[in-house]
Amino acid sequence: MTRDFEGKSVQDAVKKACLQLNLSADKLHYEIVREETRKIFGLLGGKTAIIRVTVEEKEGSDFVKELIDSAFSDHIKKDVLAAGPAESEPELAKVVTKEDEIPPSRPPSPVPPAQSEKEEIKDPAVPTIDLEKVKKTLAEILALMDVSVKSVDGRLAPPDCHLVIEEQPGQSMLVSRKGEVLDALQYLINKLYGVRGGRVYVDCGGFRSRHEHNIKKLALKLGAKAKKTRKPVTINALNAHDRRIVHLLIQEDKSLYSRSKGDGEYKKIIIYPKNTNRNRDKNKNKAKAVKS
Repeated sequence: MTRDFEGKSVQDAVKKACLQLNLSADKLHYEIVREETRKIFGLLGGKTAIIRVTVEEKEGSDFVKELIDSAFSDHIKKDVLAAGPAESEPELAKVVTKEDEIPPSRPPSPVPPAQSEKEEIKDPAVPTIDLEKVKKTLAEILALMDVSVKSVDGRLAPPDCHLVIEEQPGQSMLVSRKGEVLDALQYLINKLYGVRGGRVYVDCGGFRSRHEHNIKKLALKLGAKAKKTRKPVTINALNAHDRRIVHLLIQEDKSLYSRSKGDGEYKKIIIYPKNTNRNRDKNKNKAKAVKS
């Protein structure tokens, strides 16, 4: 993907590109589209410089890797990454070896097989999320990123956990770039503390609720367009969470259906009006009848 940046000079355009893309000048790949020209007598003519930057689109895993590499020192990384998964492994080991511990001479249980299987499934309970530990880890990550925040609050809604970050006034790093930094933090926290059947959601300043509202608004608007024109409509580049919001909303309208299309983390969604193919077949049959 390419983006154009304009400045009073090539150097000025490079500075703007580095600032917006959060890259150093030596890692910026660009070509000069137009060099600056001076005004005649300081009044007439003159043009600004334009550079075209090649931007590599990163998926969530790549973005998180860069975030870890830039934010964590080696000893902090080892301490934090060692937490979480290591605690659940012994519990899982107990579940796996539980039947082996039962002596072979033990009399059969009077409970029917189907019921005993249900009880066996309930026994290895899904581990719960340690809210205080997750909040502390998130605060440490933000500190390593030099992000000054007022507070990191959270609440449990079993099996999920919701964390809310309150940034200092005038800061918007976490919700910039369409929330990619916030998504990267959420991805990282889930890798550390996400549990079976539950997820950790990270929000900042109500960004998630506003974003979901905008996604729903867009889906309803394009759904209405699909019904009116009787043609498929496409929504570009949505992550899995946003795609799920759209699919669930479209399912509520019996005259529409939706499909995801593409590869990778971000995919398109195509909203179809129902009976479109039938109408096309009818039109073809009418056309054939007229010709004959």
